[in-house]
Amino acid sequence: MDEMEPEIIGVDTMWDACRTYQHNRVGQAICADVTYLPFRPLRQLFDIIIGGPPCQPFSSLNTTGRRGKNHPAYDGVGLFLFWCAFYEPKVFVMENVPRLMNDHFYGPLLKRLCQKAEETLDAYFEKIRT
Repeated sequence: MDEMEPEIIGVDTMWDACRTYQHNRVGQAICADVTYLPFRPLRQLFDIIIGGPPCQPFSSLNTTGRRGKNHPAYDGVGLFLFWCAFYEPKVFVMENVPRLMNDHFYGPLLKRLCQKAEETLDAYFEKIRT
């Protein structure tokens, strides 16, 4: 029996990113806010979720003066983790900036999540600095 070809779906709010995705024929690009996904959410729909929730609330390059919970994109990390918990993928990868781990809410949550995953699953957490 032939193994099924994996379906690759990319979701982004930026039209240029979606056009580039389609141009490179990586998979299907959906231009949408993940808060309002335009498809029926089914548990275990995806084997892998890879994402980079907005980093502006935590970035040292953010010069707007609106950081942390005062930034309008603050809930993006929580939303990404919610979708990972909902879809129950076999693997998820989240990319963000190092300052995220210093956030009063997300820092302890992510540290505990990683610790629990390392204790109970074949998983690991790695903080990479460039």
